[in-house]
Amino acid sequence: MNLLHLVVSLIAALQINHGIVRAALNESDSSRMISDLITSRGFIHEPHYVTTQDGYILGIHRMINPFSKKYIPGKPKPILLQCGLLCSGSEFLDNSDSGFLNESMIASRHELHSIDFQSEGSNLGFLLANLGFDVWFFHPRGNVYSRNHTTLNPDSDKSYWEFTWDQMATIDLPATFEHIIEYTGQTSVGYIGYSQGGTTIFGLLAEQPEYSAKIVPIIAIAPAVRLDNYAGLPFQSIIETPLVMNYVMNRGGECFGFMGDKQTKICEENPIMKVVCNFIAFNLLTVNKAQVDPDRVSVFISHIPSGTSCWDILHLVQLMKNKNFAKFDFGRAKNLIKYNSTSPPLYDLSKVVSNDLYLVHSIGDHSADPADITLLKSLLTSVPNIYDHVIEDKTFDHLDYFMSKHTGTLVNGPIAQMLDKYNP
Repeated sequence: MNLLHLVVSLIAALQINHGIVRAALNESDSSRMISDLITSRGFIHEPHYVTTQDGYILGIHRMINPFSKKYIPGKPKPILLQCGLLCSGSEFLDNSDSGFLNESMIASRHELHSIDFQSEGSNLGFLLANLGFDVWFFHPRGNVYSRNHTTLNPDSDKSYWEFTWDQMATIDLPATFEHIIEYTGQTSVGYIGYSQGGTTIFGLLAEQPEYSAKIVPIIAIAPAVRLDNYAGLPFQSIIETPLVMNYVMNRGGECFGFMGDKQTKICEENPIMKVVCNFIAFNLLTVNKAQVDPDRVSVFISHIPSGTSCWDILHLVQLMKNKNFAKFDFGRAKNLIKYNSTSPPLYDLSKVVSNDLYLVHSIGDHSADPADITLLKSLLTSVPNIYDHVIEDKTFDHLDYFMSKHTGTLVNGPIAQMLDKYNP
């Protein structure tokens, strides 16, 4: 058993933040891909494929409420959801075994006070669909649902994996927004991005601010933009060393394919990749005993990791180390060729313009640290009003936005309130 499998299996069976729990019972959601999760609750699944300008084929999944035509005047508001690093749309659907199609909820969709978000709102995707929204799930290049290309084979062409969240932000997201707008006939799409889903949306709007008119509203959950205070976590000081960073740069390729995939063998390559695996396992796959229902752990780990490039992970490490929000650093010589500068250009957050920007974050988040959220807000100088929802719970950490048993009341209920005025 390779290191990543071993660590995650131990977390699933025995340990949650050093607390011993019983092995989770057999969970039907564990075996379900996103299409099966959607249909298991009575909703309609509609797969879409978006081909980008550089040939990547993205798997975008739509969830339809069959009662929409009965209760929604005109067309329902489309909302695009993006999860974080190594996650997929499943993380918006697997918090609990609730979320079944509920006609009474869409019929009284503006009476949010009548909803028990603890029991009916723990899965954000199902909640939004039950409220009448047209829900879409975004999967960027390299994700298990978007592991395809017009000419490149991800299993044999290393060049397929030469991307980071730069391309997700500036190519994948705009292509997906254009597809949804054209397909639905709507003029704008709402967006909810968690963690790296915040990284990409701010990258897009800094580079192409005209998209602010097409993305209404924007809800960034624990956005991983400025990571200046992402520090003191296991293996971080080692992974930020030139030895490890240069090795990952030169190695490239895929990192952490879908669980059970042969790509997890990278953990056995050499001591350097074991460090990378340890960093991912302990910092991005650690479950919080204070927040998480132990009976759902097996479900969570059956859906993550969902795959990305090694360069994508390296890019986030660069943000931590360099304490900036910049494009991918290829090294001085290659930067000169790529950017006509020895250093990668910064994303100019002062160019981000939106009248409908919401932030959701926690005082207990050690990844999207409160100080970094404050810094982010200070850099968004062209945004007149930022609507803030702060979770005042010091035990509520980065993965708890989709894993916590209190997600329905602490995260999803407030998001439903934010979106209510955009719901026809």
